[in-house]
Amino acid sequence: MGQAIREEASPPPLRAPDVIERLQALAHVEIDATYAFETAIGRLESDEVTDCLVTFRDDHAAHVVEISSLIYGYGGKPPRPVRDWKGFLLEGAMHLRSVTGAKDALMALRLVETLALRFYGDLLDLDVPLDLRRTLERHRDSNQGHLLAIERRLENIAREFGG
Repeated sequence: MGQAIREEASPPPLRAPDVIERLQALAHVEIDATYAFETAIGRLESDEVTDCLVTFRDDHAAHVVEISSLIYGYGGKPPRPVRDWKGFLLEGAMHLRSVTGAKDALMALRLVETLALRFYGDLLDLDVPLDLRRTLERHRDSNQGHLLAIERRLENIAREFGG
């Protein structure tokens, strides 16, 4: 007797309320990232680093606008562009770390990008409509680029200052 082959079922498509809820959570993460980058920019002195961070902050702000548009498209209401409790925690960590310099500020921003990527990954693991998937993949790739640039800068700092 042959063993039954069990096919792994793909997840069921998300219903609009589920999509809205997940996009609202993602919008909050992007709002918090925008504020975290703003905090870091205000505390760092290197024009080279801050120019890069301004671009990343603007990317996150653009993601918020696009995600908000998607939420409206699914019949929901996007979150207000204010920090939620995670945002206040991230800002506190950013403040504490940026007081000690660029390396610690960049380490905090690395955490921000990692958190955002986790949210994108979780959403992309689901059966989302193709138009939404393309937007999420584009945003994820943008944030992945931010993370790689931050990690490269941290490696450069480690080489320059031996730690």
